Amino acid sequence: MNNIEDVIMKVMTEPDFAEALLASPGAVLQAEGIEATPEILQVLAGLKVEELRVMAEKFSNQGIAM
Repeated sequence: MNNIEDVIMKVMTEPDFAEALLASPGAVLQAEGIEATPEILQVLAGLKVEELRVMAEKFSNQGIAM
């Protein structure tokens, strides 16, 4: 798996990970080996944990990840 797939899986399966990602997206993404671009940070800004999980599930269901 590549790093973004790992992040998507963690969002869907690890409750604390999604919360940490939204609380400190730059640091969490960097720790996962993903550059926190302004576009990524903008998408994550203001999301709630449940919204992030729904988004991750849609990506994985569409075959974008995994």
